[in-house]
Amino acid sequence: MSVKNPITPGFLQLSMLALAGRVLTRNGHAWTSDNGRAGHAASSTSIPKRLAPPPPDLRGVQDSLFRLRSNIEHRLQPRQRWTMKNLFASGLTAFALATVASLAAVTPAEAVTVATISGCYDCGVFDTPSLIFNNTTGGTLTSAQMVLNGFQGQNNGLAATVDLGTLSAGSTQFFWGTLPGVPSGTTPGNLTAYDYDDQYINTSAIINDPTCGGAGCAAGGGPQWYAQVGNFSVTFTALVSGGTFNGQSVFSVFSPVTNATGSFVGWEGLDPNGFSESPAWDVHTGIVTGDLANIDLGVPPPVPEPESYALMLAGFAAMGFVARRRKVAGARKAH
Repeated sequence: MSVKNPITPGFLQLSMLALAGRVLTRNGHAWTSDNGRAGHAASSTSIPKRLAPPPPDLRGVQDSLFRLRSNIEHRLQPRQRWTMKNLFASGLTAFALATVASLAAVTPAEAVTVATISGCYDCGVFDTPSLIFNNTTGGTLTSAQMVLNGFQGQNNGLAATVDLGTLSAGSTQFFWGTLPGVPSGTTPGNLTAYDYDDQYINTSAIINDPTCGGAGCAAGGGPQWYAQVGNFSVTFTALVSGGTFNGQSVFSVFSPVTNATGSFVGWEGLDPNGFSESPAWDVHTGIVTGDLANIDLGVPPPVPEPESYALMLAGFAAMGFVARRRKVAGARKAH
């Protein structure tokens, strides 16, 4: 059994931020000037220690860094301000690298797989998605739940939660259209619909294209059903009761695009871009895909916030700026 990773995204970000602050203040006593010598804090250009550590608020940390730069820069002589910009860029770069590390640390390095999920289309119920939960934990899966999130086409941004109850040992199959406690109608915007891929018939979402995208329409189908319905992802969670993993949480996150097979699996009856009536995917063969997803010990990883990506991009821009400056400086020295 793997050991949980003690390094959290917040720990990495704060550690690198502290390092960046240490570089900026040189322990609150000195910093490196343009000519490589250390400027001492005894003059009016000193940098108080209290300005070194920004507050540990990750959401507003970029603003804190810019305020820190302003507070320090106005104390520096004009000759030293260019170095301050370089140091600030270095600090921002360090934080960007910490952000990259934190995003990589979101998923544990070693996953413990205790069960699997298979998916199929048109297997047992016509033109309808289905999932098969293969419980090999040695116990039952209680409080089992699926959260569906549309990420393409007409259903982009839609969500639905399905409470599956308790899954006993062995295989349990669920069909769309008969999922417990959720709507089953083939109506627009229903992520749990029977005949999911055809839910936009007779609406303005239907695309007027007799070739259904150029490859021809699926056998038995037609352009009257052709629309960009949109694939959805699945986040599964449960609690193990009994057996070796008693009391532990399990989860799985997958979609037709991202799954255990490493390639696209059209178990929702749509093509990779979420279009219906594809002759390659709306095939009515009822072939089970095998292990579509693994169920691992733990909880779903957090989704990185947009601020993390923005700061990472800013840091990379700073890296490019510093590299360019060094290149220009080297060219000047050569002449």
